[in-house]
Amino acid sequence: MSPDDEAPTQPSGDLVRQWWVLAALTLILACAALVRIRLIDLPLERDEGEYAYAGQLMLQGIPPYQLAYNMKLPGTYAAYALIMAAFGETTRGIHLGLILINSLTIVLTYLLGRRLFGQICGLTAAGCFALLSLTPSVLGLAAHATHLVALFGTAGALLLSHSQEKESRSLIFWSGLCMGMAFVMKQQGIFYSAFGAFILLDREWRRLPRALSRGFSHLSIFAVGVLSPLALVCAILAYAGVFSRFWFWTVSYASQYAAITPIARGWVNLQHGLFSLIAAAPGIWVLAAFGSLLVLYREEDRRKTFFIASFAVASFATTCPGLYFREHYFIPLLPSIGILVGAGIRIVFREIERRPWNRAWVIAPVVVVMAASAQAVFRHRVLFFQLSPSVATRAIYQENPFPEAVEIARYIREHSAPGSQIAILGSEPEIYFYSRRHSATGYIYTYPLMEPHAYALTMQQEMIAQIEAAKPEFVVLVDVAKSWLARPTSNPFILQWFEKYSAAHLRTVGFVEIQPDQTIYRWDEKAVAVTPRSKSYVRVFKRSDLF
Repeated sequence: MSPDDEAPTQPSGDLVRQWWVLAALTLILACAALVRIRLIDLPLERDEGEYAYAGQLMLQGIPPYQLAYNMKLPGTYAAYALIMAAFGETTRGIHLGLILINSLTIVLTYLLGRRLFGQICGLTAAGCFALLSLTPSVLGLAAHATHLVALFGTAGALLLSHSQEKESRSLIFWSGLCMGMAFVMKQQGIFYSAFGAFILLDREWRRLPRALSRGFSHLSIFAVGVLSPLALVCAILAYAGVFSRFWFWTVSYASQYAAITPIARGWVNLQHGLFSLIAAAPGIWVLAAFGSLLVLYREEDRRKTFFIASFAVASFATTCPGLYFREHYFIPLLPSIGILVGAGIRIVFREIERRPWNRAWVIAPVVVVMAASAQAVFRHRVLFFQLSPSVATRAIYQENPFPEAVEIARYIREHSAPGSQIAILGSEPEIYFYSRRHSATGYIYTYPLMEPHAYALTMQQEMIAQIEAAKPEFVVLVDVAKSWLARPTSNPFILQWFEKYSAAHLRTVGFVEIQPDQTIYRWDEKAVAVTPRSKSYVRVFKRSDLF
């Protein structure tokens, strides 16, 4: 008997089965959490730094978009604030929050897989998601907003699947609310709302014309759920007096940002992203493709097939805005991939059970999944089980100054008063968070200043004006290519300004040189008149009139 067999069983058999399922799910959660705990001190990367700094400001009563500008919706900032309020304003606290978020998503993936295709599917889906979400191919060890998008999107899908059976208006509302939460975590989450509306429309369309009023009612309830989080965000930001800036960054600038990448370049980005994703765990992706075919051509319940296919399409759509296809954009896709693997395994189980002379082969699908998972674990064994957090960061992010940001922030914190302001020319907001110093400018990233859009020069001028007005005690110049992403057509105006400004108002107090095998730190007198040997380095300046 397979765990999915629906024939009557004795109560004791049900109890044993439940304990085995609980033990397997607990093992999956524990293994994923142990890898993350071992690397819990992984230095924050820049997206984490942005969320942590914005969350830190919120805990101080400062609303988003007042001291930190970015095009993302503020849901992730609020989530970080809650995480840090619970676990502390530290790297460990943030990564403990990530463990909680990831564990909840694993459980939701299990529940959705079980709901659609049974226990075997649920457990397989949970295990595949747990493993794939750890890999560097999706930057899964960092607490990206896409982890939250996946959490709320999967929760919304689970509630929506339950609402189909129970005809529950409350479940429809809560499903919409979860999908609305996915959107305020990051704009890409809007595709889950589209998925939910599509499923409801399909269901009501099959009932026409006898259920027109009920269908309209259900869609209205779903829409209220979807729009509630955004309405609350807008009301709070309007009350805080930052709505106009919020609108500029999340709508006006974001629309320009999304249109920068040509379709041809987007296709190259997609190929690169998918290649890295599949190479990280090829066996699991082969099983997902196999499962997709089996579900499409062999699954008896077409409604479930339609549901998981729509969910997978919506999850993939979250990776598409802007055509950048960056690694962490694929995290919301992983629950549906796990469910497709599990659905395929479940169908194979049933086919084996229908042939009594082949029942000895029932263990074969389990062996195949375990082998595919073992291959992925073996591929990443050094990262998962051996590398220290700082070395792991360098292995994943190359010359990006994420470990160095910790030391730079420590120097600033130890040599300035708590109320001091600092400025960073570069995209390293984690320095603001670590140092616990406010930014002298709202431009915590310099990427927008280098991009080919209509606002670039105006943004540079505004950043310059803010720095000159604030007269920050420390200024950090990040001379690392990935901290600027300058293009041949980028306007160098701000760099030309800084060359004159630093000569007139600043003195070098730190020089951090990032070499392939080590980082060399020079402070105070040792930092003056250094000729770098590396192309990647960070200079720390202090205002001249403070000496």
